[in-house]
Amino acid sequence: MPLTLTPELRTKMIAIADEHARKDAYAHGRYQPISGQPGCSIGCTIMDAMELGLLPRNTNYGSHSDVAMLYGLPPQIPHVIDRLFEGLPRELSQQWTPRWMRACRDGADYSLVWARFALWLLRDLPRGEHSNAAVDSVIGLYERWLAGNKPSDAEFHDAARVFARVFASSSAAAAAAAVAAAVAVAATDNARAAASATTFVYAVGYISMSNKLIELLTQTEPNHDTD
Repeated sequence: MPLTLTPELRTKMIAIADEHARKDAYAHGRYQPISGQPGCSIGCTIMDAMELGLLPRNTNYGSHSDVAMLYGLPPQIPHVIDRLFEGLPRELSQQWTPRWMRACRDGADYSLVWARFALWLLRDLPRGEHSNAAVDSVIGLYERWLAGNKPSDAEFHDAARVFARVFASSSAAAAAAAVAAAVAVAATDNARAAASATTFVYAVGYISMSNKLIELLTQTEPNHDTD
């Protein structure tokens, strides 16, 4: 099983990521290193964790769940990290991995980071008039989650199904519907949908989304629960 990253190991991971960035070595479009050259943000994180003995040597380079486990992140966030790496301009994407690693705080409780990020996406989302009620319904579900009453998977899936009727109404409504549907599904056991939500929000912009994620990771308070 993967080990929990200690402060010392986090520092080592950041140092290795800094070296990849210094060499302009991160590559778009692939997880697995080729001829010793690193892959993408997630693939390199897996590779470096294996080198440090944190993960088995046969770990899949595209294992977002292992990145989530190492850094104490919700399952959706490594998919968002992945999508942002691919969407950022090259000069920014090279610095993206050490940047998000530095933002992860020891002992922080990140259980609500995806919910906060998703709610921010939905509230800033350009909409068509036909999508307003449907998007607001997903916003309402996430507001309940953040208030301490997480809706069931069935409620999120029901909300996602509503958007099938919105897609044909207008391009703006369809774009908003695509985001909201992906955000709704990502709240369930389909964490991969978080990447789709991030891809669809082209109007918000990858730089703005990356800055927001860093803000949320940095501002999350440490978990002082000793139970």
